[in-house]
Amino acid sequence: MKSLLLLSLSALLWTSPLLAADTAPVSIENFAKLPDVRALALSPTGEYLAASVPRGNRTGIIVLRIDKMDVVSARDFGPDTHVLGLQWVSDTRLMGEIGENFGSLEQPSSAGELFAIDADGTTFTYLIGFRTRRRDPFRGAAGLLDSLIQDKDSAVIVTRPFDVSDRTYRPGYDKRASAETINVVSGRRDKIVDAPEKGPGSFVTDSDGFVRFFSGLGDSSLSAQTYQRLPAEPGRWSPVSLAGVDNIEPISATSGAAFVRGQGEHSTTCLYETDAAVSNASVLACREDVDLGFVAMSSDGSRPIRAYFQPGRFVSVNVAPDSSEGRLLEALQKRFEPNVLLPQGWSKDGNRLLFTVAGDKVPGEVFLFDRKEKRARFLLSSRRWIDHTKMAERKPIEYAARDGLTIRGYLTLPPSSTKQKRLPLVVLPHGGPIGVRDSWLWEPDAQLLASRGYAVLQVNFRGSGGYGGEFIEAGRKQWGQAMIDDIVDGTRWAIEQGYADAKRMCIYGASYGGYASLMSAVRQPDLFRCVVGYVGVYDLETMAKNTDITQSSYGREFFDDYIGKSAEELRSQSPMMRLAELKAPMLIVHGEEDKRAPFSEAEALRAALDQKNHPYEWMTREKEGHGFYALDNRVAFYETLLAFLGKHIGN
Repeated sequence: MKSLLLLSLSALLWTSPLLAADTAPVSIENFAKLPDVRALALSPTGEYLAASVPRGNRTGIIVLRIDKMDVVSARDFGPDTHVLGLQWVSDTRLMGEIGENFGSLEQPSSAGELFAIDADGTTFTYLIGFRTRRRDPFRGAAGLLDSLIQDKDSAVIVTRPFDVSDRTYRPGYDKRASAETINVVSGRRDKIVDAPEKGPGSFVTDSDGFVRFFSGLGDSSLSAQTYQRLPAEPGRWSPVSLAGVDNIEPISATSGAAFVRGQGEHSTTCLYETDAAVSNASVLACREDVDLGFVAMSSDGSRPIRAYFQPGRFVSVNVAPDSSEGRLLEALQKRFEPNVLLPQGWSKDGNRLLFTVAGDKVPGEVFLFDRKEKRARFLLSSRRWIDHTKMAERKPIEYAARDGLTIRGYLTLPPSSTKQKRLPLVVLPHGGPIGVRDSWLWEPDAQLLASRGYAVLQVNFRGSGGYGGEFIEAGRKQWGQAMIDDIVDGTRWAIEQGYADAKRMCIYGASYGGYASLMSAVRQPDLFRCVVGYVGVYDLETMAKNTDITQSSYGREFFDDYIGKSAEELRSQSPMMRLAELKAPMLIVHGEEDKRAPFSEAEALRAALDQKNHPYEWMTREKEGHGFYALDNRVAFYETLLAFLGKHIGN
């Protein structure tokens, strides 16, 4: 199966980040295509680069000798089998996670399986999962926690059993996770410790590979509790607390210090350094307006060296100015501005750094910096077919909501048009919605619509992530109320600023965004000329019974806390109950195997619109779940979307 991956290699690797400009419009397929390289991993010696490469109905791995970018090995695992993640566990051995197209789904999901393979493609082992052919294979979620580079034969993994009901496997959120050592050649596992509580959470090891922390949500919705265990008492977990810091989440620890993220006095998440006992903290990086995002670590993984925030565009801070690695990232970031540089991995001697450069016009370009050679070398583009000279700028915006709360978002305007005022507008609310946000980085929906002449408004309404705990709390049980107010207020802001033609506006979103689109059009029937609901939810009472979210106690708690519990609450915020107010025609798009927003949501909405003789268009696909995955389905959706928008607001 080696040839399947080798055939695509020349196109994947040797593509310049600057494409030749031409006058042809960017094709719909170029926006619909998913990245042709996924997980990337630099070997500890800096000699090899491993990548997962999707091709058709499978995703395999390629290992390259990075100096010449020649192929050392390539492997895939057959039809409907996909490598989802990769990490080196020694200088020459690689561990990966396997996913599958379960049932009839096009999109792969984790099969809870791990494998290991040498860089040259030899000594392959299924480590955990049903392919191990053990008499009683582990069935659950599994992932790498610590590669233990100092121990070439062992690693630390995390396991969590699946919930099994009617022969259906579901994420075991109601189960207790465990940290285990695993022999990366034989697959032998030995338990280290169980998590101190059930539910979602994560372990953190210290610089010696000792499993030191666990942060879990337990039965609460978004409030984390962190526990610590010490080498002197490995069987005892003790709660961790810091004065003035909430929701503590450890990042790394050494024998003398620990580094954590947590919410400070302004409710935003900040970066702290603490003593070994995690009893006193000093601030390393913090902003009053936005949360700490990505944290770049030193080559040995022991300490943070750069902290990233996103108030609009990305802003990053050198938190290790005394270290050569911190100074290097500072210099490289200045070199690639206004794009953001995101480290992907170091060689263990700190000489080589793998990093990605991304921005609003640049989907992602991968470079290698060699400190001895003092140069950065371009390796590949994640979406090599995207010409960034044709992409639109994403302008950070902010406005005051009707109750005075500051709302931020992004406005994407057509890149080639001389007209930047009174444009047809598409409002694009994001999914999630709690704790999720729109980003400044390149985004296919917004770029596609802008390329066809539309202005695109994306609003991080209250409840979105990235702006502090109080901002999230402001969205509690406000799905159909204040969150919709924020979207409507943003739309009116775009009109007042002159960007939008008030007579040519539509609203389109996926998941919660589909719900928000219909609810906005119901509440403001004269504002929007059309509505698009993509894998949306429309009746919160039926969703509560049918969605996979509520199949665990954690999910039910979250649903009750942030959406609503009583039938009255759910009905009052369901656009299905208010269809008599709807004027705009609607496009309904759904995957027939969707478990998050069940297909029955779309069917019920269609039946209700039929009963009212309300105009709508209908598009569904078999074998698709919560969002279309297959390229032909994604292209067909974009074509249908553009035709629908063109019919109602032109372009």
